[in-house]
Amino acid sequence: MSESTKKLEQRRAMHAIDPDDFIRFLADKAPDHDPCMVCKADEWLIMCPDEGPTYRFGIPARNVEKTFYASVLMYYCANCGFLRQHVSKVVNDWVRENPANLELDLKDTPDADHEDGEDV
Repeated sequence: MSESTKKLEQRRAMHAIDPDDFIRFLADKAPDHDPCMVCKADEWLIMCPDEGPTYRFGIPARNVEKTFYASVLMYYCANCGFLRQHVSKVVNDWVRENPANLELDLKDTPDADHEDGEDV
């Protein structure tokens, strides 16, 4: 793999993830939906805007010469605020390997050969 390809892959790994993909990841990796280890509540909220990608957080590593940030996705307990986090590269890799199944509703779509939309 060339150096430029490696850099491109690293940049892609740092991108935020769609909240639905993060939920799919969590459901696959922790299907039993563990309760909060602090208060035992069972409601978790993903840190993301109402619409758009999940927020990524950079956590600095202090024990290295050059500042390094670990990119993580977080969710928290709705009751006590306890945070859980997952490294975004691991989630991104899983999403690429497990794309969402899109269900297409083609019954109201005009035939590609008939641009005017008339039924055949």
